[in-house]
Amino acid sequence: MSESNVGNGMASAKCQLSTWVLLAAAFLVGIAALTLQPPWEGADETAHWSYIQELADLGHAPRRDVDKLSADIARYPGPLPYGDTEPYDQTGFPTYRSFREAPVAISAIAPTRYQPSDGINWEAQHPPLYYRLMVPAYRVLHALPFRDHLEGLRFISWLMAFGGLALGALATLYLAPDWAKPSAPLLAAWPFMAPQFFLALARLGNDSLCLLLNGVGWLLVLRLTSRIDRPLAGLLPETLLLGVVFGLGLLTKAFFLPITLGAAAYLAFLAWRNAKPIRGVVLAIVVVVVALAIGGGWYLAQYASSHDLTGGGDFVALKRNGGLAAGLGAHADPVALVRGFAAMAATLVWTGSWSLAKPPEILILGPLLLILIPLATWVSRLRTLPPLAWAPLFLVGPLFLSLCYHVVAYLALTGSGASTPGYYLHILAAPMAFAVSLGWRKGIVLPALWLYTALFTVGLWTLEASMFSGCAAKLKVDPHFSFKGATCFVDVKQLAVLGHPAIAAAALGVAAVLIIAVASQWRPTLASPGERLEPELTRL
Repeated sequence: MSESNVGNGMASAKCQLSTWVLLAAAFLVGIAALTLQPPWEGADETAHWSYIQELADLGHAPRRDVDKLSADIARYPGPLPYGDTEPYDQTGFPTYRSFREAPVAISAIAPTRYQPSDGINWEAQHPPLYYRLMVPAYRVLHALPFRDHLEGLRFISWLMAFGGLALGALATLYLAPDWAKPSAPLLAAWPFMAPQFFLALARLGNDSLCLLLNGVGWLLVLRLTSRIDRPLAGLLPETLLLGVVFGLGLLTKAFFLPITLGAAAYLAFLAWRNAKPIRGVVLAIVVVVVALAIGGGWYLAQYASSHDLTGGGDFVALKRNGGLAAGLGAHADPVALVRGFAAMAATLVWTGSWSLAKPPEILILGPLLLILIPLATWVSRLRTLPPLAWAPLFLVGPLFLSLCYHVVAYLALTGSGASTPGYYLHILAAPMAFAVSLGWRKGIVLPALWLYTALFTVGLWTLEASMFSGCAAKLKVDPHFSFKGATCFVDVKQLAVLGHPAIAAAALGVAAVLIIAVASQWRPTLASPGERLEPELTRL
């Protein structure tokens, strides 16, 4: 049997080994990301951390538009991320460059008890499950200085995110139909196709728990897909569990409203394709009812208090300012709308850390094409593929449309369309990567784009390290990395004050060896995991 085939329900030994090794490499790169970033450099970490601290110290979640960010952040004497409005290097706090020029001791600065500052905690819009899960770790790490304290919390968060990534890849490897098992290595390699994955998920934030829950959801979707022809009673345990998982998701983030509906629609579609439409309707209703029974109460409370089901800050503000139609009438700008959709696509593959320092925008096109080209091929072939190949459309599609709606809503609210990060789609890493694997085709273009993406990632991580060193900077009105006025390229001493660069370097070194080992083994066939499925698919 050739190494690209499967037998007796098992993927090839090479496929299994590659999946496990790539997962190990991804785990190590996540460790590097969380130890290299200085305190608060993960996106929205100040607000996520304040939420956890308020829960831990006061016993209740922050209230939207009422409760504030922690005063610990306002008192923190170390550098904070560069701003997102001009002038970028004048935020009222030290920047990495000003800290290098006038360093202060921060090694003994640790969290105190929650006290409010002047700034509103915008993450109060979210349900509390992730934050409640983080409270025990916060208390254990409370006495540590902020550098170690935040890295410890990031590590817990990264374990959740990595668990979701690993569940998605391993469920595909061991539970998917035989024709789909060769996709597993690409699911494990997803973070290396879209390098923003690491900076988006190896940080403090509820997206990590979202990915973990979606990893469990993908496993259950695979189980239900393979068992859909069984009697209804035999499908109910997995269906009920799927509803529970998405109910917990609803208690984590509003993204699970569209994800739950998409999963229910997939079950209905799956049963319809198997000539059992009534069964599909029953399964869909069970998933939705169970999920809403667990998490729906939080959304009813949001609607009662804000007249918006999700409680999202931008949506609430839009309603208070006259609604979508009035906002679009005042801010109709097709160019801004196109810019918003382009920014959402670009930020799927690269946004950077919370300082949002940019490379030349054209450089992002390479990794973006690495994903968009296979996705386009997958879509073009979808009608000929078996039902499981449609799962990404149902699972990712509703969330994608929700993000598109946010682009439109933000344009109506502010006149700017560029405020919706595409990296939120990484919480659905398994179905995203599965779709890419089904559209992957032999040739030189995609391997060349992947090599370019690897070089792009190395270059951008180097620039991030240079910025954290106080060497590169984000100056005045230029949002790009700048070396104007720099006296260094990378300052390891400053990196060691703000993080653990030795751990990051060791993790990256081992990860690089693992990735090269897998790439060398798959070099003759790496370009065509999608094509290796073709013989099986044409027989279905």
